[in-house]
Parts: sequence; structure tokens; C-alpha cells
Amino acid sequence: MGRTSFVGELEVASFPHIETIVVVEGELIPTVVGAAPLVLGSQAGAVIGCGTTLRIQTESGVRFSFCAAACDKPTKPGLVQLRADADFKPSASLPAEALLGPAPQCRSDNVFSSDGADYRAGTWDSTPYHRVVRPHRHNEFMHLLAASVRFAAPDGSVLSAGTEMRFSCPRAHRSDGKVKIAW
Repeated sequence: MGRTSFVGELEVASFPHIETIVVVEGELIPTVVGAAPLVLGSQAGAVIGCGTTLRIQTESGVRFSFCAAACDKPTKPGLVQLRADADFKPSASLPAEALLGPAPQCRSDNVFSSDGADYRAGTWDSTPYHRVVRPHRHNEFMHLLAASVRFAAPDGSVLSAGTEMRFSCPRAHRSDGKVKIAW
């Protein structure tokens, strides 16, 4: 995960990994060969599949956050927009043993998945809930569209994040019980 700035134009013959991007400031215009340009303004995002041939441009400069995952071979090339106005469908809640209160109502719109890289991207929401402190089960990059979230560590420290913040929760090693958050 990282943050970067970019001005100009870049041609990529075969994108070398899977990457989720979220524009923080400015406008980024990725274009896949044979498709219409996708204009990503502030707080908009997309996933670029491994092996995608594309052109990336901006005229006035852009700042964006990203999260990338390696892939052995291209299996899902393409460009998929992440949408705040997603086509939400009910999705599974957390298991009862992980909860310290009522189960949340969860919805998701999974728009990209790559089994080979164990990578999934989309838009999710849920009602508030409280869960036990445990190692994070997935590598997860989050961009909060609304509301806030708090993470408690085993040592009692708390990390809070609110609307328009981006952070990453790496999959934690099962035995150490610690979760590190990257901003």
C-alpha cells in the first residue's frame, strides 16, 4: 500500500500485478485498449487486473492511494470501477464466536476477484458491530466512504479512522494475535 502523485501519460503493455487505486485529489484517466476512458475524480476508485494493456493519463496532476498484489500469471486483465453507489446484495455476517454483540447486517458488491492471487475488491457496508480482537484473516485495503471504524489491538491501543481515510490491514500470522495497520 502506498500513496503517490503523478502528472503526464504512461503506456503499459502488460500491467505487472493487480492494483486497487483510489484518487485523493485531481483526476486520473485510465484507458484499456478498445474501451472508453474511465475518468476517476476525487474519492473514486478502480481495480487494474494483472496483464492489462492500458494507458494512464492526467493533465493537471493527481494524488492517489494504491494497494497491489503480485500475481503469477495474468488471469483477469481489465479495468473495473469501484462504485460508491454499488449494487449491494446481502452478504454473510461474521461468525457468532467472533462477535461481542448483535450480528451486523452486511451487504456487498464484489466486482473483482482473482483466485490465483487471493484478491477481492468491491464495495461493502454493514450496520455497527463489535467483535473480538483476532488476527486479520485477509489482506484488506479500505477506503471509508462514510462513518468510522475503530480497531483495538491486544495491548489495548485503539486506531480510529473516519470518512475518506484509507488504510490497509495485512493478513496477520495466525499465532501472533497482532494486527498492524498501515496508512
